[in-house]
Amino acid sequence: MILPHLKKSTFVSVLFLLLIGSAWVQESTSVDLGFDRQAPANEARMAITLSVPKGVEVSSATSEMSYPDNLLTYQDVKKGLSAQAVDAEVTATNSKNPQDASRSVVKIVVKSAKPIPSGMIADVVFMLSKDAPIGQVIKLTNKPSALSPDGKPIEPLSGKDGEITVTERMPALGCFFYMH
Repeated sequence: MILPHLKKSTFVSVLFLLLIGSAWVQESTSVDLGFDRQAPANEARMAITLSVPKGVEVSSATSEMSYPDNLLTYQDVKKGLSAQAVDAEVTATNSKNPQDASRSVVKIVVKSAKPIPSGMIADVVFMLSKDAPIGQVIKLTNKPSALSPDGKPIEPLSGKDGEITVTERMPALGCFFYMH
């Protein structure tokens, strides 16, 4: 009598795990922005990550991020590890947002002759305004795009927005081992 009950509960458990597990399998490509916490008048970094499902190849990934130019100033872009791995070219152009005069847009393009693997493709450096209010969360909106090696748009494609939280200065702590 117990054996049929165990078989039914085991079957239900396995079915549940398969259904939940299938939700975790990535089905679309994404170009996402990260987050940072920084004090006013310091550099803030925004990571751009590429997630590519099995069977999809990306040769170009772009993030057009819009940000408030009274709180952030674009400084530089650095190659991420995934871009370095395929010797990708990383370029940036910065301009005023034509739809909103209080915002600017930095367009980051990562191109490679080889497929770009999942991971961090770029690290965008901003200078946080000295007047940025403590506790404010600065939203960076993301407009992603990606191309396959044959130049066709990757679909479906998603992208998460980024944010920078303005914090107080972190106290400098000495090395525990040095102090003893």
